Amino acid sequence: MSYSLYYTAKRNTPLTDTENSSVKNIVEKYNSEYPFKEKAEDFCVYEFASKNDIIFNGSTKLPGSDVELLYEVSVYWLKCLTEITVLLHDCQWTVTFDDINIIYDKDTGWRFSTDEEYSKSTVPFKENNSAMEKLIYKYCNKEYTIDGVKTYIIPKERYDELYHDIEISDMPLKERHLSFIKYLKEINIPEIYLSIVFAYGGHLYDLIPCYKYDRKLYHVSLKNGWVCLECRQPNTFNNITLMPMYESDVDFLPLDVTPEIPPVFKKIPCQKCGKLLNRRFLIVGILPN
Repeated sequence: MSYSLYYTAKRNTPLTDTENSSVKNIVEKYNSEYPFKEKAEDFCVYEFASKNDIIFNGSTKLPGSDVELLYEVSVYWLKCLTEITVLLHDCQWTVTFDDINIIYDKDTGWRFSTDEEYSKSTVPFKENNSAMEKLIYKYCNKEYTIDGVKTYIIPKERYDELYHDIEISDMPLKERHLSFIKYLKEINIPEIYLSIVFAYGGHLYDLIPCYKYDRKLYHVSLKNGWVCLECRQPNTFNNITLMPMYESDVDFLPLDVTPEIPPVFKKIPCQKCGKLLNRRFLIVGILPN
């Protein structure tokens, strides 16, 4: 099973240049000083954040090989998020560990809830899955099996209707899903399709993009950067960049599946040392303003 932190800040006024620069400095500091041997990905801020009332938005995948490491890495990234929250103190914040709400303590910053707090506020995965099943029934008329994962494609002409249905719902991962749909509409790449998948060992329904190449569909992940393993330099992507989902999250597929990766995905050189990054990427467009 794979886990991630999700975070959104809303405010009526956009980020100032000073705030934007300070946020980038905080993120770069924590990415460069990351103390653990295993890393799933850098602290990620979506490039499309400062739009409408959402001025800061992102998610960071967590290493899931060990429970203790999962907790320690989560706490580390929450310290990063706390510094950003102090900076953007006049915002309405939503922070979750997957579907579990993270609590902001004015003395210590972002933290996990106690057992008592958790029992009162958590929403089980089955509620998210139940809501997703209803969306599949309404919007999808065909089931695909891609690399062992049940996949349901949403027709592009129904994205607005889907957005509205999720917006008025009480889905546990609502904010995350809405941000994702909004972004896909903004970038408007013909080869990228919105899909509902039943993945992670058949435990969780989720919204992810699929990329169509040579008349076949492939699960992908949208990336705004990657860290070079050789020099530890965070590489920032200034274009709409895809990574095969298998390389982004090995827990996504069944254990016995090694998927085909289209040849258009290639390793690219590090922006600092010039050595090839350890994952394959595909640039498909220019980021929206």
